[in-house]
Amino acid sequence: MSATEPEDRRRIRTELCELRRLCGMTRQQVADSMDCSVSKIRHIEVGNVGVDQITLRALLDVYRVSDRALIAELVDLARTHRGRVRAAMRPRRQT
Repeated sequence: MSATEPEDRRRIRTELCELRRLCGMTRQQVADSMDCSVSKIRHIEVGNVGVDQITLRALLDVYRVSDRALIAELVDLARTHRGRVRAAMRPRRQT
């Protein structure tokens, strides 16, 4: 993604790519495990889309991540990023 990509989103996608590789799974295997498309996994990993907390937790489960601190950190990053996106999309009050 571009140089303006938020750090939290970059961190999440980098971690997810690394975790998938560490557990020896292909994108196709992950997609099959989650009953979703390969393109959804690819879009998340390359940063075309953000990842919501439910999908993130599902991915971490598929990757067999048991480190509670890592899970909490990534979920917090996803929550924080999502909050910033929602705030930016709110209509501004005209005074």
